[in-house]
Amino acid sequence: MAMQGGRVYKMLVALGILCLAGLLCVQVWWFSAAYNLAERQLTERTTLAMRQIANTVGDLHGDHVPAVIEKNSSNSFQLTYPHGITYERIDSLSRNTFAEYDLSLPFQVVGYNNKQEIMFGNFYKQGATSEADALCLHHGLAKAETEMVNISFPQHTTDVIGGMRIWIFSASAFIVVLALTMGMMVHLSRSKHRAEVRADFISNMTHELQTPIANIAMASEVLKKNRDANSRAQHYVNIISSENLRLKAHIDQVLQTAMLEKGELAMSRQEININEIVREITEVFNERIAVRGGRLSVDIGAVRPVVFADVLHLKNILYNLLDNAEKYSPGSPDITVSTADCDEGVVVSVSDKGMGIVKEHQTKIFEKFFRASKGNVHDIKGFGLGLTYVKGIVEAHNGTVRVSSVPGKGSRFDVMLQNCI
Repeated sequence: MAMQGGRVYKMLVALGILCLAGLLCVQVWWFSAAYNLAERQLTERTTLAMRQIANTVGDLHGDHVPAVIEKNSSNSFQLTYPHGITYERIDSLSRNTFAEYDLSLPFQVVGYNNKQEIMFGNFYKQGATSEADALCLHHGLAKAETEMVNISFPQHTTDVIGGMRIWIFSASAFIVVLALTMGMMVHLSRSKHRAEVRADFISNMTHELQTPIANIAMASEVLKKNRDANSRAQHYVNIISSENLRLKAHIDQVLQTAMLEKGELAMSRQEININEIVREITEVFNERIAVRGGRLSVDIGAVRPVVFADVLHLKNILYNLLDNAEKYSPGSPDITVSTADCDEGVVVSVSDKGMGIVKEHQTKIFEKFFRASKGNVHDIKGFGLGLTYVKGIVEAHNGTVRVSSVPGKGSRFDVMLQNCI
């Protein structure tokens, strides 16, 4: 099941990356098409303006014969007029015509004689709005007439791009967002893969450790039954057996948490009386609390205590909450376990009068490996997986778990489960 989920996730990530790549290609194509359209529109306007200049030159001379216009490139035009064109005339005519066609890009005017010698020239940096004086900025006589005039727009491409500034900015921002999104998706995919590898390693490791633990348990049981062993030997055998059981409990907890994360934890649900589970687990804990001179109180108040749940995991939930209450209670523990009816169904509460949990840690205690402790972290045993397991199992039963705590006064954990009506 988890393997199928992993494949679906990878397929979704791959599909998402392909969609983003497609959007990026569309964006590049759109920008290219927009640029070509803007360049074509600008070229059409400059061509129309130059045709009007050519026609006007003939009209001003009086013979109504238009000048010959040749387009050398998309940004360069040459006017040829046998009767001659003066700088003053082409200067005034180009300014007025370009302003009429709303052409504000810079342009250059150069006049040649029939020997291809430059007679005059000027560069209009501000385009049609340039305040250049024809009598002082030309390179020849203002009254000199030339048969050929070249008018070019050196910054034609720059002006096209400049007119698309808003579109370029939006397209660039969109591309950046796409790139970041693709990067995040790849990062999430790799992170998920690493998490799966880590979970598989933990699962395999705990499975391998269970075999020697089982062998140690079997050997210790055989030694316990050996009546010839002296009391000292029996003492050490009991230590081995007790520590082996504790090690097994830790490994089972790691394994169950790993399986819960992968969605492989098996559930065998049935109708269970939560009141009976509370009585059973508290009886086991009574001796442990009594050894420390503490008190374990039980308040059975649920009238509708039957829930549809896995009995083993339900016991583990209560065991973990009681274990935490005992560990985080300095001195003589004072713990209360209660059941009651609630709107959601039935609530099981475990409260203590221990060290409590600071507010900023109350939202983190259900995170894996997080441990809320004071002083030396090794003073309180555990891996920081107990509450992670509790929350996962409760949510797997469509329930909720809440914590309320005051530092120095104790904590209370409430587990809400749906009951069988």
